[in-house]
Amino acid sequence: ARVSSSGTKFDMTKLNWLNGVYIRNMDTTQLAVHLRRPLVKAGLEVNVDVLLRIVPLVRERLKTLNDVVEWAGFFFEEDVPVPAADALIPKGLDAVQTRTLLNRVFAILTALPTFEPHAMETALRPLIEELHLKPNQVFGPIRAAVTGRTVSPPLFESMAIIGREVSLTRIARAAA
Repeated sequence: ARVSSSGTKFDMTKLNWLNGVYIRNMDTTQLAVHLRRPLVKAGLEVNVDVLLRIVPLVRERLKTLNDVVEWAGFFFEEDVPVPAADALIPKGLDAVQTRTLLNRVFAILTALPTFEPHAMETALRPLIEELHLKPNQVFGPIRAAVTGRTVSPPLFESMAIIGREVSLTRIARAAA
């Protein structure tokens, strides 16, 4: 008697929000187990130790488990494609300036004794002031070169996980 015959309204936005809350509240190890499935399904070879380091970087951004492929797939790819010029070249710079910038970044990062997030950021901050650029004009091309995306988890933490050799190779390819 109290059941309506009209269709119900299902709020997908609220469901995605609720799912994101559930993901953020999961234990890191348990979440890593669940995130491994979509990554493997996407054809990526997943190193569990690396995945455990990635979970804290991406958990806040995930609404569904499948979102991990978009947010963290580049960690497990052998090589990311060189980004298109519009993703690599920031506003206010041209191709030559961006190449010069990436070459300078490559030299600075190569000279670092450790490839830790704080060390990388500390070494690159003076370059922003020296070139009279905004942080995004320097860090944006690096992010695009290393991750293949314009939006990613924290840049320096991501580079530390990816490793010095792979990060520098991707920066050099983008500069070329």
